Amino acid sequence: MFAITNVYLSKVNKLVTTIALIICCSCLAFGQRNKYSEDLSVVRPTYATKKDSISAIDTVNVTAEAPSHTQNELAEKKLEELKEVYGGYEETPGYRVQIYSGSNHEEANNARKKAYVILRDYHKARKIKAYPEPNIYIDYEAPLFRVKVGDYVEKPRAYRIYELLKRDFSNALLVPDHVDLDKID
Repeated sequence: MFAITNVYLSKVNKLVTTIALIICCSCLAFGQRNKYSEDLSVVRPTYATKKDSISAIDTVNVTAEAPSHTQNELAEKKLEELKEVYGGYEETPGYRVQIYSGSNHEEANNARKKAYVILRDYHKARKIKAYPEPNIYIDYEAPLFRVKVGDYVEKPRAYRIYELLKRDFSNALLVPDHVDLDKID
């Protein structure tokens, strides 16, 4: 009797499963499922198309004129503006490359000398005749000596020197610092 009941239950189970599958398929086939739809075009931002931006460029008349200033004049003007903005201060926010941080004063001096040679050779290789004396600082905040190179207002220029020094100083960092306005590289 037990064997007959198990056979009967398995057949009933198959029948119920088949009926459930047919009902689900028929609901999907006749589109009785819940469809979500909402128009979000009202809340989407609109952007100018490429055609709009190209037509705006086409209408501008471009005339090439020789600049009436040199890079040095622009740099001097920028320095004067910075001095006005920061009043009587001789420092401005900028960047330096930190090449050494440790408690040994002798190692700090060696790092300073090595950086001086690297920067001097870099300027010679680029054939810059009147290259500036590299600004290399040793700061001491107990118990650490920190050797920092340069006075850069713009990060890309500081990053160029960082990449150069990173080859020889694996722990080199590009750090924000207050830089001297009179010594800006």
